[in-house]
Amino acid sequence: MKKYDVLIIGAGIIGCSLAYELAKYDLEIAVLEKTSYVASGATKANSAMLHEGLSTKPGTLRAKFVKNSRKLLTEVMDKLHVPYKEGIGLITVAFNEQELELLKKQRDDALENGLDARILSKEETLKLEPNINSGIIGAFYSKSVSVIGPYELCIALAENASYNKTDFYFNEEVISVEKYQNRVIKVKTKQNEYQAKIYINAAGLYSDTVASFVEDIDFRIQPRKGEYFLYDKKYGSTVSHVISVLGNGKSKGMIVLPTIHGNLLAGSSAVSIDDKEDKGTTKETLDMIYQEAISKMIPSLSRTEGVITCFAGLRASEVNEDYIIGKAKTVKNFINVAGIQSPGLSSCIAIARYVIELCKQTQEVELWNIKNNYIAENPPYKRIVELNEDEANDLIRKNADYGEIICRCELVTKGEIIDAIHSIIPATSIDAIKRKLRCGMGRCQGGFCLERIIKIIHEETGIDMVEIRKDCVGSNYLIKPSKGGDKSHD
Repeated sequence: MKKYDVLIIGAGIIGCSLAYELAKYDLEIAVLEKTSYVASGATKANSAMLHEGLSTKPGTLRAKFVKNSRKLLTEVMDKLHVPYKEGIGLITVAFNEQELELLKKQRDDALENGLDARILSKEETLKLEPNINSGIIGAFYSKSVSVIGPYELCIALAENASYNKTDFYFNEEVISVEKYQNRVIKVKTKQNEYQAKIYINAAGLYSDTVASFVEDIDFRIQPRKGEYFLYDKKYGSTVSHVISVLGNGKSKGMIVLPTIHGNLLAGSSAVSIDDKEDKGTTKETLDMIYQEAISKMIPSLSRTEGVITCFAGLRASEVNEDYIIGKAKTVKNFINVAGIQSPGLSSCIAIARYVIELCKQTQEVELWNIKNNYIAENPPYKRIVELNEDEANDLIRKNADYGEIICRCELVTKGEIIDAIHSIIPATSIDAIKRKLRCGMGRCQGGFCLERIIKIIHEETGIDMVEIRKDCVGSNYLIKPSKGGDKSHD
């Protein structure tokens, strides 16, 4: 049985933030994740915005943690070389006087939360964003909104924790918890058992399930599905701010924004569902998003032209719409961090530091000494496309693999894929390579590079090609034909 000081369940943005902050201490730390890589749940499929709770209800935990949290996160991103667009700003448009009054209330809430916000006239709005629908009458504006790659942040946090000796275990779904008197003494997965002094539940959509293994709970996670359009990089300069409309009952406010990679992201819906694995899109919802948000805000954008993919993500929303952060009621060494939705991305470091204080209060771990050899920064790493011509040629002369393009859309080389496979947190599934390097995120959505990546993973790891997965158990791409059967698919 593997034994640790602190065991974190879940490797999304909250689990990885906790691992990053805890790894500063001279402790034995582990993270269990049910999928094949970090950022596989809500973290990988959200609107990628950093904001400071523009419409968060004052007095809630959501408002508490987001206040002044951006400075903390920006410092971390700079240390870990995480790309972001700082302060591109949010513009929420109004088409009538009733909407404008609602935006004035949103401005007042933002000001009460200590944020910079104001109302723009129609002329001021169109000067900032000429492609916005000229039928608007005004807009809410806040400069304090940035755009980030959420999975890039999550990967960087996890890698830094790994450099500082945190153990990550993938494809390890927690299925039960064993208690003795008023303490959790171990957790079980389908393959292994793990023992720790302190356990932290950061299991996202399944945090209520994990918490219920410990005791009767009084909270419930209600998945909220959001569907998105992703436009080709050709359309990335259509807007330079995050553009938003007010909610319509099916969303709290849909957006169009320029991503850090040059694409245009548009969405999303916000529909409560029961199935925590339902990440499918529907024509009905996508039509609604286009008609009531995208075309309404930016009439020049097409429903189909330039759209390279549509996808859905699930928010881990608690039914009472606030965070659940605190020690379990009946055991002393189990902490829940649940219901973390927007602005959880902005608040992740602040939340992690608060949870560490809760860990200290348990008195399960006596010493909280900072590591003498703590590694504060990740090694800088530049993609081939980020190098100048001389730098790229020097690298290719040393290793020809860096001159072989595998993903044409995102210009990813064989050498970079091999690096990812052998990185501090090995990327050995297709989705892991995708999130680490963006293979398959371009126009062809993996049509050109998929089979080549499968072959490289096989060559580098020895994993049978039929065992290489998209992500979780059962998501294999290839099958072996039955004996004596048709070999045309072998």
